[in-house]
Order: sequence, then C-alpha cells, then structure tokens
Amino acid sequence: MGVFDKARGLLKGREQQVKQAVDKVGNLVDAKTKHKYHDTIEKVEQKAGQLVDRAAGTTTSPAAPASEPAAPAAPTPPPPAPPAAPTPPAGSTPADTTGKSQEPKPGAKPTGTPEPPSTAGEG
Repeated sequence: MGVFDKARGLLKGREQQVKQAVDKVGNLVDAKTKHKYHDTIEKVEQKAGQLVDRAAGTTTSPAAPASEPAAPAAPTPPPPAPPAAPTPPAGSTPADTTGKSQEPKPGAKPTGTPEPPSTAGEG
C-alpha cells in the first residue's frame, strides 16, 4: 500500500471535513493579509477541494465556478521624462546658450584667465 493509497483511505468519508478545514484556513489567511490576496486564496481553496475529491476517488458535480478575477490591468506607463535642456548649436561654446553674442565689452577683462598678482603696496 503506497502513501497515496493511504491518504485516499484516510480521506474516504471525510472529504467534507477536509474541505471545511481548507476553507477555514483560507479565511484565516485572507483575514491576516487584510484581503490583499483574496482572489489567489480563493483559487487555492478551490484547487485544494478538487485535489481532495481526486485523492478520495470521488467526484462532485462541478459547482458554479467561482468568478475568475478580472485580468490585471496593464501596468501604467511611467510619466514622461521632463524635456531635456536645449543643446547648443554646433561650433558654439557651452556658455553660448542665450543666443546673444559673446563679444567682450570694450575694456572688459577676458574671462577664464587668472589675474596677475597685485604689486600695490610693495616696495
């Protein structure tokens, strides 16, 4: 006598008790998870009941199938990325993004070059 045969012998005549136990455990888990996995738990309960029937060698007329959960909605796409900063035209410097001429003002010191050390007060 194999394990399956032994299980079948234990189930024979107790199918309803086992199904009720499965249902009770499912309800407990459903409550503990605050119904977050309700549809999944219902499916597992239904499959377990079918397994009990098969293992016991009994078949019950299929009850009205539990309503299948709606197919999960398609995931919402992420929001579009903010527009990128405009790229300067080819040949321009990065500081030339305003569109204004970069000609230095008369008498202005060129930018980017260090000033020579001051010699005032020495001597």
